[in-house]
Amino acid sequence: MNSSGMNDDDLIKKAHLIYEGDYKKKFTMEHAWRELRYDQKWCSVVASKGDEKNKRRKLDSSSMPCSEDGGDSQAQGESQTQGESQAPQARPQGVKAAKAAAKASAKKSVTSSVTAEGGLERLERMKTMWELKEKDFALKQQEHEFNDKISNKKLLDTILAKSGPLSQIEEDLKTKLISLCFF
Repeated sequence: MNSSGMNDDDLIKKAHLIYEGDYKKKFTMEHAWRELRYDQKWCSVVASKGDEKNKRRKLDSSSMPCSEDGGDSQAQGESQTQGESQAPQARPQGVKAAKAAAKASAKKSVTSSVTAEGGLERLERMKTMWELKEKDFALKQQEHEFNDKISNKKLLDTILAKSGPLSQIEEDLKTKLISLCFF
């Protein structure tokens, strides 16, 4: 309950009446206001607007910069300390700015790592990794060829195990598989 004896719902109703009186239409963005009213970014915007009007005004712990509804906000007041409420908070960095800064630092680190003194050591490590990858690739090729030979032998076994006469295609396949497996 606020100092005026009104709870938050009463204050919101009063604010709706004031808005309707000023703008001649109903306030339709209450859902957004409820989400953003204690958000750090918007609290700092409200605090900076208050500082522009009266530069000598000092904020105490009972009146928060986010409380637009006239009363003090206990939920916000409990989360902030005395020192934080004295100075306006810095606005947090946006998502796009953070991504741009991360890309710039990554690009800068890549170019500086090649030109740095440790660049030769990194180049040597890259060469050894490349050689290991080549050896791994050669082993995988050998394994693939071995698996092909096994599957060809299994196919030849099924053709030889077939009882009855073979068609022309099966005869050609049998001679080809015999030449692949044994020669």
